[in-house]
Amino acid sequence: MKRILLFALCSALCSVLCVGAGCDSHDHADHGHSHDGEDGHGHHHVAPHGGTLVVLGDEFAHLEFLLEEKTGKLRMYALGAHAEKGVPLNHGELPLQIKTAAATLEVRLEGVASQLTGESRDNTSVFQATAAGLIGVAEFEVTIPRIKIRGTEFTGVSFSFPEGNE
Repeated sequence: MKRILLFALCSALCSVLCVGAGCDSHDHADHGHSHDGEDGHGHHHVAPHGGTLVVLGDEFAHLEFLLEEKTGKLRMYALGAHAEKGVPLNHGELPLQIKTAAATLEVRLEGVASQLTGESRDNTSVFQATAAGLIGVAEFEVTIPRIKIRGTEFTGVSFSFPEGNE
């Protein structure tokens, strides 16, 4: 009987320690500290693919954008609260409105299937499109009319590329 109680106590203690271990132990936004650097540790996210980060909500999730200027290929990764793990979206395609110095473009990012991750075109964390109007363009404005991630819908998400909004 003592062994069972000791095991239960150790299990409960481990659970409490794991839950309270801090920011890096989970991937959601409600975790007891701010992300604006005011709490002393200068919280900052790094784009895992070296692209431009866009935050959704109050650190609810992130998007990362990369552009190959030579080809006009634009890629977007849907990421969790800490911009570390991919979050599949139930979008087969995602329309964007892009304004460059020369034109306004309607670009439709297509979902990318991956046998490696098991993601399908309609349930993926990676989207891409090639737009001739982005060839040789280094800066532009983006508006995402509607995106649903982890059950929450965001509308009218706007940012500058390559600055982002992080």
